[in-house]
Amino acid sequence: LEKVAEYKRNPNVLYADPDYYRVLVMPTEEPGPTPAGQANYFQEQWYLHNTGQSHTRVEQTLLGPVLSTTRGTAGADIDAPEGWELSQGVLTTDPTAEDTPKVAVLDSGADCGARELQGKCLEQTNLVGLNPGVFELDPCTPAAPPCDNFGHGTFVASEVGANTNNSEGIAGGGWNTSLGIFKVCYQEVVSDGVNTFLVGLCPLSASAEAITLAATEQRD
Repeated sequence: LEKVAEYKRNPNVLYADPDYYRVLVMPTEEPGPTPAGQANYFQEQWYLHNTGQSHTRVEQTLLGPVLSTTRGTAGADIDAPEGWELSQGVLTTDPTAEDTPKVAVLDSGADCGARELQGKCLEQTNLVGLNPGVFELDPCTPAAPPCDNFGHGTFVASEVGANTNNSEGIAGGGWNTSLGIFKVCYQEVVSDGVNTFLVGLCPLSASAEAITLAATEQRD
């Protein structure tokens, strides 16, 4: 706060705020989806298309693993198939094309080499450094600067723009829409004084810069 006050006293500084951190926590879930569906998980994506279909997963109990089945609520979705009949986005591999809409994903990066995201990451920017943090648990190479060692960003990016209608993995809500990947979070170990946790730390300054870059179409 003293440093912020010092900046605020400078007439050349418009405004100054502390660089707060947001925290990403990976949810703890049971293994799944199983056993049906194999490599095509579209039927598991109730939020895209919900017909009341069943979902079977492995649930751990005191007596060991058992299969547990639950059902969705028909119509509780975003009507993705109906939306895709109206538009499936613009398919292009040219990041400079004027007709290339990209969704900016501000997260822990993304594995752009994953099957779901191949050809979708038209912009890749790292705003936290190639080996950030105290424990340097999130190293990336110059060849893949927004790499995702935490996993959160890859999942979010895939929900937005995964390769769709290929009978593999999940479907992306944007179908053909390309992605701008901005790594604004990094993997780190934090402690509450008793326990330690592996989380994603996201400095607000990185997110603010990413929003500016995405809005002005600046690229590395």
